[in-house]
Amino acid sequence: MRDIGCGEECVCRDAVVTAYRELTARHCSDRCALLSCARIYRCHHREASDAQARAQVRGWIDSVSALAELPPAPRERTRRYRLAPHASF
Repeated sequence: MRDIGCGEECVCRDAVVTAYRELTARHCSDRCALLSCARIYRCHHREASDAQARAQVRGWIDSVSALAELPPAPRERTRRYRLAPHASF
């Protein structure tokens, strides 16, 4: 599949792959992650139709996954806040 409008300076592929990795790491379904990434792709390439964007994103994700270029997303660090005791009035 050819990249629609992607040139050397285009960063949409990195944005799409990173978004997919992050979404699936946070237990987002594959379908939901792909639709979200297709929307990101369309923000970069407004000339692409929905079907073209979904096909392009699916191709990128499949090729990256097949080449094992998709490292696991880093674990999200959660902050644990200590709640202050309620003030008595």
